[in-house]
Amino acid sequence: MTRLMFFAVTAFACGGGKTQPTTPPPTGGTGNDVGGKPGDQSAPAVAEKKPPEPAAPPRRMMESKTPTELQWKAVDEKAGDKGPMIAPLWGDMDTEANGYFIKVPKGYVGMLHTHSSDHHSVAVQGTSTNAQDGVKKPGPLPPQSYWFQPGGKAHTNACGKKDDCIVYVHSMGKFDVSPATPVKGAKPDAAYTEKRGKDLKWQAMDPKNPKGPQWASLWGDAQSEPNGFLLKLKAGNEAFWHIHKFDYHGIVLAGTLNNIESGSEAKDLPVGSYWMQPGGMKHTTNCKAGGPDCVVYLEFTGAFDVKPVP
Repeated sequence: MTRLMFFAVTAFACGGGKTQPTTPPPTGGTGNDVGGKPGDQSAPAVAEKKPPEPAAPPRRMMESKTPTELQWKAVDEKAGDKGPMIAPLWGDMDTEANGYFIKVPKGYVGMLHTHSSDHHSVAVQGTSTNAQDGVKKPGPLPPQSYWFQPGGKAHTNACGKKDDCIVYVHSMGKFDVSPATPVKGAKPDAAYTEKRGKDLKWQAMDPKNPKGPQWASLWGDAQSEPNGFLLKLKAGNEAFWHIHKFDYHGIVLAGTLNNIESGSEAKDLPVGSYWMQPGGMKHTTNCKAGGPDCVVYLEFTGAFDVKPVP
C-alpha cells in the first residue's frame, strides 16, 4: 500500500535570518494539506492501515492410499519384515489417536503384550486371532471381522498358516507396545468384543430402498457420537451425490471402490485401500461394475448423517 506523507516547508533567507513567505493553502485547506500554514505543528495525517484479510483455509480434499502406495515399517527393526510391519494412515502415532495397517506374517504366533490405549480393529486379509490372557483357544477372526481391545489388557495377536494377515487398527491414543506376563486365572475383560460376519445384523441404509446399500453397526452410537460400521454396496451401483457433516475414514474389505469428489476423477481403490472423506465435501461412493460387490468399513469422527445434493 502506498503511504502518503505530508509535510510543511520553511525557507530561510541566505542573509538576515528572515523567514520567507510561503504559499497559502487552498481555500478550505488545513495545515496538514500539502503547502499548509508555516509553523503548523499538528501531526501529519497518515492513511489508516487495514489489517490484512485472513488467508482462507486450504480446501481439504479426499485422501487415499492403495496397497501399492502404503509405506511399511518394521515394529521391531531386528526382526524386519519377518515380524509385524506397520503402515501409518492418519494421526501422529507418537502423540495422539491414529489409524494404521498392521501386517503379520502367516504362521506368526505372537507374544503376550499390552497397549496403553483402547483399539478398534478390523480384519482385512488372512485369519487373525486376538487371544486374551487366560484364553487357550481363541476363535478365528477372518476378513471383515471386528474386535475391540481395551487398553492395558494383555493379549496375543497371531496369524493363520495360509495367508499373511493385515488388520486395520484405530488406536484411541498414541501407539505403544509393552511385553506382558501371563496371570494365573486371568479372564477376558468384560469390555472386550468380537464380531464376525455371522454375528452382524444387516439393515437397509434407506428403509424405503431395501435392495440398496446395507449397513451393520460395530461400535458407537451413529446418531450422536463417533462410530464405526460396515457398508455393503452392489457392484455398478448408481452414483449418489451427497455430503456428511463430519469427516470419516474408510477401508475397502471387498470389491473395488471409487469414492469420487465433485470435480475429481475416479480412482480405483481395491481391497486393502484406505481413504479419508472430509465432511462438507460433495462426493459419491460407488462400487465398480464388473467385479464383486463391495464391503467397506467406515468410521465417522462424529454422528453419521447423509444429505443428498444435486
